Amino acid sequence: MSRGYWLYIYSISLFIIILSFGLHVVFSRYYIRSVYGYEYNLVIMLGAVELSSSISSLFIGIGADILGRRKMLLLGYIGPMAYFLISILGIKYIIPLIFLAGIGESILLTSSAGIVLDKGGSTGSYYAIYSAGMPIGWGLSGLIFPMLPYDISIYYKIVALLETISVTLLYICYPGGDFTKVSLRDIINSFKYVGKILILFSMVIILLSSSIEFFWNGFYFKLLDLTGGDPIFFGLIYNTSPAIFGFIGRFMAGYLVDKYDPWYTLTLTPLILIIVSTGMYLLSGYILIILWLIPVYALYEVSTTISVSRLLSKVEQASAVGVVTVSRSIGGLLMFLLSSITLFSLGNVYMTILQLSTAVFVILLLYRFFKRS
Repeated sequence: MSRGYWLYIYSISLFIIILSFGLHVVFSRYYIRSVYGYEYNLVIMLGAVELSSSISSLFIGIGADILGRRKMLLLGYIGPMAYFLISILGIKYIIPLIFLAGIGESILLTSSAGIVLDKGGSTGSYYAIYSAGMPIGWGLSGLIFPMLPYDISIYYKIVALLETISVTLLYICYPGGDFTKVSLRDIINSFKYVGKILILFSMVIILLSSSIEFFWNGFYFKLLDLTGGDPIFFGLIYNTSPAIFGFIGRFMAGYLVDKYDPWYTLTLTPLILIIVSTGMYLLSGYILIILWLIPVYALYEVSTTISVSRLLSKVEQASAVGVVTVSRSIGGLLMFLLSSITLFSLGNVYMTILQLSTAVFVILLLYRFFKRS
């Protein structure tokens, strides 16, 4: 199978997975409010479950490298099955079923990314093509949501169908070639060999993930005020436009990590976020939109994935993706914990800058470790 064919199909499949998840996120919040009113505890619990299910990614990645990534993709059908059950059983069982759906999506994302990084030799250009569909799927979910029927039974059947298509495409279009399986002992030995460096990388990813979550949520109301509360204008600025710039940003990030060391791009990410966070807090007017649209997440996502990917061998790429995903999930959960302490937007800004500064320091430590080795 030619490189262009399977890689672009994988990008389309990833687009469909993220679109499906985005459709669930938008509809579930809207539906919960209409059924239960402003039940924030249920929404927070749902958000925590969506995030915590991806903590299984490390075990999924190790399992995919040992058992075979194509076999693992078949388990991804758990996701659409869970969405289908929501359409039958209703909102009452959404918490456990969304946890199952999250496990299924983690299987798909971890296994498919491991395949791409293995075949592409951990290059940023390969990974950028594969992940380019991600921001577009997320951005379009908010636009497609109003066009679908407001009926939980029909809606989640559509979501289940979309995700079934994505799993099938990933499995059928699995690229040919020599994929070598690895033993659990080999993976453990590799983790031990790069242990200190891997721990430091995980710390960086946790800090950056938490900071980006603070940034993404901390300026929600400021952008809402800027757009005058207009839902279409706000949706365009808050969600759709960043998705478009994120699509472009991934190709820029892929080029940068291939041309230069991915550590440079990784170090650049928190420095840019410190400037943007401070500017978003101090400034006002339409300059905020320019700052908001800087594709920092694309730089962060590509540089962290490629950096960890290059630490491990070709046969351990799904495990590498698992390490990155777990670290991001912990960072997101850390944001939930710290947000109860920093209730005000100023506190969010200070916390973000503190975390980003710490991330820069840890990256410098990483660089020193690599220089010594």
